[in-house]
Amino acid sequence: MNTFSIAPLMRNSVGFDRLESFFNQTLNSNNLTSSFPHYNIIKSKNDNYQIIFALAGYDKKNIEIIHKNNNLTISGDILDDSKDYIYRGIASRKFQKSFELAEHVEIASAKMQNGLLIIDLVKNVPEELQPKHIMIN
Repeated sequence: MNTFSIAPLMRNSVGFDRLESFFNQTLNSNNLTSSFPHYNIIKSKNDNYQIIFALAGYDKKNIEIIHKNNNLTISGDILDDSKDYIYRGIASRKFQKSFELAEHVEIASAKMQNGLLIIDLVKNVPEELQPKHIMIN
């Protein structure tokens, strides 16, 4: 029996609950085959999220984070240091990853720590759009 996993669809969206948009973005995405750089997406309670990129060898001055129209794009490049490597096992190439964010998802912070780029996201739904508990008389 074949099973179908939607896990690959989930890795390009954060805080997004409309399944049809997952399919549209994923099917039209150009970055399906590129797995560089490796990253994790973590959801904690209260609609807080983290995207953590493994970026050993990158410096924060070589990374650009742009949030525009519910689209988060992270791109990076390593400056050519023109060293004479005997073996080069640490990747050093251009990359670009894009994530479609749900409405009201905002970037709280971004930091480089121990070779990891950590982007904190929070979903701030305005009070007038939050569900209301109605008391029955």
